[in-house]
Amino acid sequence: MSKSCSTPAKRIATLAAGGLVGVLWSALPSHAGFKPPGDLEKPGNRRGLATRAFEPKKGPLNESAPRRPSRVVPIPLPRPDAPPIWESPDDPAFSPQPGQPKTCVASGQPTLTTLVPKSNIGLSATAFPTFYWFTPTNSYRIVQFSLYEVGAGGRSRKEVYSTTFQASGKAGLSRISIPDQESTLALKPKTDYQWVVGLFCTRKGRNGIIANGWIRYVPPTQDVAKKVSKSKLKDQANAFAEAGYWYDAVQALAAARREKPEDGRLSKTWKTLFEADAVQLSGIAAQK
Repeated sequence: MSKSCSTPAKRIATLAAGGLVGVLWSALPSHAGFKPPGDLEKPGNRRGLATRAFEPKKGPLNESAPRRPSRVVPIPLPRPDAPPIWESPDDPAFSPQPGQPKTCVASGQPTLTTLVPKSNIGLSATAFPTFYWFTPTNSYRIVQFSLYEVGAGGRSRKEVYSTTFQASGKAGLSRISIPDQESTLALKPKTDYQWVVGLFCTRKGRNGIIANGWIRYVPPTQDVAKKVSKSKLKDQANAFAEAGYWYDAVQALAAARREKPEDGRLSKTWKTLFEADAVQLSGIAAQK
């Protein structure tokens, strides 16, 4: 008898074992274990707070309200992931029109939330990172994003990038990338930056809600760079998360989910990342 032949009992046992392996494989942890450096922590509010004043209170790190930008840098177009930018002083965003509500609201949970760890700061492996935040259902008309370079000890703060664009009013994840066409916008290595995102009703009134987070650019080691150079997006996310690179892990995993929105394992990995002890943003885990 040929060695390749087997009894029905053996074939059944083999199929059963294969099915068990499949069950065990699907039950394996989804990985994306985030391991942040233990010495990083910054003040701030990653969950949105209401603001009525345009100028911040005393102190460069008190972000009860955003500082008026010294310049507005438009996002290079075309950008399929960014709404149109308000440019004309005649736009209705500057002041409410007759019959338009003078106040705007956001509803549902979570509220406006920057996607940063609970320490309020994360590492980036690139000098031109992508920032993510969750926007709730709202009636606001303007989104403003600003990035500040903060000096040692928080004694100084300099705006390095700011842009304003139209709010969609819909709930979901939002993102913005620092343009890499201008070298002056590149993050400096091992320098702390604070980013602020706000929803506003009008340019004049500036009533709204804001949230903020921190970022530090640390060039990756050769080992990390090698792991992600030829890896698939999910594997890149895992490698970045293990190395403590928060922004890159989120970017890689979010991109993987956009490619395969129905992939259940990616959803599990996303959930694991945002429910990690060092993150604790469980309300974001179910968002797209």
